[in-house]
Order: sequence, then C-alpha cells, then structure tokens
Amino acid sequence: MIALLVKSSFILGIAWLFYKAVLQRESFFAVNRMYFWAVLLLAFVLPFVSLPPLVTHQGYLSTIFSANEVTEQSEGTSAVVTSHSQQALPKDTPQEMQKEVLSQQTAKEATALSAKSAGEETTSAPKSWTFWLLVLYLFGVGIFTLNLLFQLGSVWLKIYSSHDTISDTGYTIVNLPQLKAPHSFFRYIFIHPDAYDFETYEQIISHEKIHVRLRHTWDLLLAELVGIVLWFNPIMWLLKQEMEKNIEYQTDDLLLRGHEVDKETYQWSLLQIAAPHKPLTITTNYNQSLLKQRIRMINAKKSTMHNYWKYAFMLPLFFGVLLVINKPIESQATALIGYVGARDQQTPVITAPVVSPTPTPVITATPTPRVTAVTTPTATPEVNANPNLSVNVNTKTSFSFNFRSDVDMSTGYWYGRQVDKEYCIEFKGGNNTRTSYWNMSECFDKSLFVKKASDSFTLTRDAGTMTLQGALDQEVSQGKYTFAKDAGFESYLEKNDITNTDKNFLFHLFMGNVDRKYVAFLKANYQDIDGERIQELAIHGITQTDYQLYLSMFDKYAQKKPSMREVIEARIHGVTQEYIQELQEAGYKDLSMRKIMELKIHGVTRKYIDGLKAAGFADLPVDQILEAKIHGIDAASAKDIRALGFGDLSLRKMIELKIHGINAEYISDLGKAGFKNLELDKIMEAKIHGINAEEAKNIRALGYGDMSLNKMIEIKIHGINSDFIKDLNNGGFKNLELDKVLDAKIHGVNASYLKDLADVGFKNLEFDKVLEAKIHGVTADFIKEARKKGYSPKEFDEYIRLKIHGMASRRNSD
Repeated sequence: MIALLVKSSFILGIAWLFYKAVLQRESFFAVNRMYFWAVLLLAFVLPFVSLPPLVTHQGYLSTIFSANEVTEQSEGTSAVVTSHSQQALPKDTPQEMQKEVLSQQTAKEATALSAKSAGEETTSAPKSWTFWLLVLYLFGVGIFTLNLLFQLGSVWLKIYSSHDTISDTGYTIVNLPQLKAPHSFFRYIFIHPDAYDFETYEQIISHEKIHVRLRHTWDLLLAELVGIVLWFNPIMWLLKQEMEKNIEYQTDDLLLRGHEVDKETYQWSLLQIAAPHKPLTITTNYNQSLLKQRIRMINAKKSTMHNYWKYAFMLPLFFGVLLVINKPIESQATALIGYVGARDQQTPVITAPVVSPTPTPVITATPTPRVTAVTTPTATPEVNANPNLSVNVNTKTSFSFNFRSDVDMSTGYWYGRQVDKEYCIEFKGGNNTRTSYWNMSECFDKSLFVKKASDSFTLTRDAGTMTLQGALDQEVSQGKYTFAKDAGFESYLEKNDITNTDKNFLFHLFMGNVDRKYVAFLKANYQDIDGERIQELAIHGITQTDYQLYLSMFDKYAQKKPSMREVIEARIHGVTQEYIQELQEAGYKDLSMRKIMELKIHGVTRKYIDGLKAAGFADLPVDQILEAKIHGIDAASAKDIRALGFGDLSLRKMIELKIHGINAEYISDLGKAGFKNLELDKIMEAKIHGINAEEAKNIRALGYGDMSLNKMIEIKIHGINSDFIKDLNNGGFKNLELDKVLDAKIHGVNASYLKDLADVGFKNLEFDKVLEAKIHGVTADFIKEARKKGYSPKEFDEYIRLKIHGMASRRNSD
C-alpha cells in the first residue's frame, strides 16, 4: 500500500512539474482539463503497469523504496534471542575435526533453543513503525473524508432549506439570504441577488451557467477524492489549485468568446464583487483568490494551433515514468542469476565478534559461484550480469534474481583450468558453445572429484552429483556436464516442508553446497523455512559458517535473531564485522543493525566521515552524516565555501546549499557582481529565484550600480531583465528608478506599447502619464477608434478621461 501511495505521489509530482513548465501558459483550457483528469486517473493505474526490460536500472524507484524497507518479519520463535559464539580452533586443525566440532556446537545450540522456547511465554512484539505510519495515514484519510461529507451536507442543506429558488432550463438558481460569493454545484447556482446590480447579476449567472453546462463540479469532486487518498502529498493540493484555476480560465474564455459581456466590463466586475465569504471547495465559484491570474489570462495572447505539439511530450513523459517506478515484467526479463564470488572475486572477509574470552579467528567466507551471463534464444548472445540484485518486498521472495525458471541447468558445457590445488571451472548452458543461456564459474578442491574414467569425473554433494565428461586433469580442458539430483535429499527437504517450484532448485543448492547439516542448522533456528530463501542463501554464497557469523553480528548490534531475509540483505549490501569496526573506530558505537545497513547501502565509510571532520564538521549525529552522503556533500566543497567567509557553516546549512545547487563558485560570482557580505539564507533565496551574476552585472551597467540583492530578486520575480530596461530606454524612458521599472512591467508598459502610442502621434510622454493610460486601457486602437467617432482631443490626458468616463457620455457633454 505504501509503495502504491509513493508511486502515485511521484506520478502526480511529475505531472504537476510538466504542467507548470510546459502547459500552464497555453490557452487550450479544454485540453488542459482533459490532462488533469488523465493524470489523476493514471496516478492509480500506472503503478500496476509493467513493461518488458528495456533499460538498465529499470524500476529504480521500486528498488530504492524496497531497499530501504526492512520488514520486521518473524520466521520462527522471534521472541527468543540466542547467542552464537564461534569457538576458536587451532589453525592446523584438520578439516574433518572442524566439521565435527561445528556439528556438535550446532546440536547444542538447537537443544538450548528448544528448551528456552519451551520455558518462556511468547510475548507479542511491539508494533513496527510502518504500523503507526499506517494508523497516521488512515487518521488523515478519516479527517479529510469527514470534511468532504460535511461540505456535501452543507450544500444539500442549503438546497433543501431554501424557499427562494428560480427554475431555469437545466439550472436552478438558489437565492441566498446572506452575502456569500456566487458559486455552483452541479445544476444549482447560489447567489445573493441583493448585492449586485442587474448587469453584474446577469454576468454572474452567465458565468455560473457555463460551470454547470461543463459539469465542472465533477472535476472538483475527483480532485477532492484523490486529495483524500493522497492528503499527505502537498503536490496533490497544488495540482488541485491548478485544476480550479483552469476551469475558471475556461469559463472566462467561453463567456468572453460568446460576446455575452464586454471584456473590460467583465474585468471590472471581477474586482467589484470581491467578497471575503469564500464558498466550499467542492463548488465552482465566481470569485476566488485568483483574480489577478484570471485577469492576466483574459488579457494574455491566445495560443495558436501550432502550440499543440507540446502535448505530444506527454507520451514519452509517462513512458519514462513507467520505466522509473515499475520493475520489468519478470516473465519477459533477461535471465540473470547473481552469484557472487569466484576465485578472482571472493566475498568480503567476515570477522566474528568476540563473545567469549577465547579469541575468535578471522574466518573468510568460502568462494561461491557467479553466473555472469544468461540470455534467451531471442536475445543477444551475451549479456553482462548485474551483481546488484534488487529487493522486491511485494512478493514472497524478497530478492528478485531475474532468471528464467524454464531454463534447464542440469546439462551444459564446462571449461576448466588448474590453479594450484584447485580446478577452476566455468559452466555454460545452451545448445552450442556460441549461444549461452547462462554462465557461472567456481573453483573446487581437486580432492572433491572422483575420476571414473580417463575422461569422466564426478563431484558428489548432498543435493546431487555433477559428472564432467572430458580431461579435467589436463592443464586446460573442456567438455560436457550433467547434473543428477539426489532423490534422498529431495525427499529430505520435502519431509521438512521445504519446497521450491524452480526446476533448478537442487542445482543451486549443489553449487552453494547446502547440505543436511546446513538445513538442520536452519531448522534449529527457524520454525518455517522457505525453499526460495534457501535458494537465495545458496546463490549469494552464504555458508553455514557465514550464517553463524551473521547471527552473532545481529545478536550483538541488533539484540535480535535476524530473519533469513535480513541475513541475505546484509550479505548483498556487504555488511561485515570489519565495516562495523570501521564505524566504531570513527566514533559511532552502539549503532543498530538497521542503521549500519543503511549506512553501508549509501556508501558511508570511515574515510568519508573523517573527511567531514577535517572540513570542520565535528560531533555529527549519524543521521546527519547519512543525509550529507545522500545529497553528495564532500569535504572539498565545504572547505571552499568556508574559505569565502562562512567559517561557522554547519553541515545542515551545507546540505541546504547543496540541495539548491549552490557552490563556492556561485557565491564568488555574486560577490564579483557587487553583492558582498551576504548571509547564506539570502544567497539561497537568490538561487531559488534564478539570480545569476552575469544578468546582475548587465543591469548594474545600465545605471543601477547601487542595486541591492533584494531589489534584484524583486525584479527577477516580475520577469525583468536588462533587455526589458533597454527597451524602456529606447522608448524614451531613461534613468527610471527600479520601482518605476517594476510598475512598467507589472502593468504591461513595454517597447511595443510605447511604439504604438508614438505611431498615433504621442511621443516623449511622461512615464507616470503613460502608466496611467495603460492602467485604464488606453491603447493605440482606442485612440484610433475615438478619432473615427469624431473625438479629436490634442492632449493625451483627454484620451485617458475619455476612456474612464466612456466615449458616449463624453460626446454628450461636448
């Protein structure tokens, strides 16, 4: 459920960004309305759509989400925590004696565990953080649901309690006794008629009738419902605001295009009826807190048909979203089995923690096989394996190995060479030596093989027997192999309720050397053992010795017995005793296993921690170090910023700077542009608003040498650049104060407007007079129209008064 909510939020975030960046300024309001409907529905459809494997790291969002979610899963008697100590043996102890000691120790631990489990009452485990997060989420859903029901009830109460209604064709006008902003809900239009003159009243009714005709209430209800589900996501509420704006833009546009009202009169009407009594959010309303945007859109240039090309980018956009949020279809995925290890690439050394006075030896995990290529008959002949196996918490098997279960690995080809006392063998499958379904390698002790004939060698383990046809004892050799399952071992697994539908299950256990002792050890620690989990242990090369070491690590640092899933995760992410000691030496002791794993996943090392300390960030909490690593904070960039006069720079502030893309070069450039001795918060504000040093220099060069950064930010917000100021200069307004430049930009006084006035005979006007004319809508077209109607004042002021009072009334007074 959490994964669905995260994915839906991600989709809406991308959709909102695309709208704001590409579609917001277009006047295709009907198309934009369809866009909003589409994204709200796609947000809950796309998370269930998977594509075939097309790119590397496909489903990256799912991988990150699942990798950070370590479920508190009990796979046995989770209330019992046992301590697994590894008794030291002399270095020259024979291998058989080591196995015997290990077997005895395992039996003792199993007996102790059973006795302890029988003697203690099972206590219920505390609720996990995901449980409380779910409770908080459902609480929010309940609150917002009640809010929606309250609004619906309020609307219906007004409808059924009102005795002053007017029925029109397809509409019902409900006259309200109190002053509230006009609004509509489905076919009902609510208005306080005594507050408006007849002309304004007719405009409002016409406006609301368009809302009713276009069924805009459905838009708002859909947004409300999605808002309930995603109440925690601020992007959803921003998207809802854009939907509300769009339906108002659409209504205004249709009303004016139908010539039902005059544009100028309509805009004055919007300003005149502004009322503080805001209606419910589920109703379309004539007067909202977006009057400025509506008036700007009314006067904006309409989009042409050529701008429809922008909507074509929706297809690649949401296709890309699919690639990011969802993993590829498993049944069509390229088969990749991620064995870790081989002679030349061994697994990390895992040192057992000291749990007794007897010193514990350093035990190196045994080499494990690695599958380096698996292809399908229709795919390219060779595909590199991905060693980073992804976590998939949504399925029973937590790790997705991306192999095709229909590939038969019991027969194939082998290629060998001798290295000291070992045979290093590469196994391949397929119909011939050129087209491989998979490819793995492992080094075996020579003594493990039995020579049956001059060109036949066998290796027998509990899971089965591998027979190699060929001269294995030669320096370099090759041939065919066959693997035969051991029926007795297969029956043993079934009796212990360990099953797996993968036809290569026993082959994997053979390669991982999972035997009866290993299974018995797991059964002694867990009530139920999943066959898929055991297969994962084999694939990741986790031997019984390795597993005991992980149990000791979790017991020491997590005070719990780990699930098999958690052990596999620790192995995948390379959490070793050496890494834990490295963190402790850096000053971070008593860390939980979850936190250690999180640090390892994000690549936090002692070298990185020491680098932060050297940069002046001392005594940092581990979560802040993790955050710094995630955001790419490095010691060198911190030193550079400190050198610019920010000696007291904190790591928290450094992270904020990094998030906004601020580095030493940006700060230095601002200083060169004349903005010196700035506070970091002001620098961040400048970056957020897109202030760059080059543009600041250009504006200063136009005569604004004393311009402050605050003023630069203000003119940037209003879209003023050096080109706009140059155009005003060329139009005759030189050396204007920046506040007047701002007035010009806000009210639309630009080079084009000045040229139009000059064309009708008005040049060298005062700025304040031009601004007044623009505010009142005096344009060149208006002046031409007035002249055609017989008005010919010589003074520009007369045209302004003519516009304010209307041409008809002015002519009558003449």
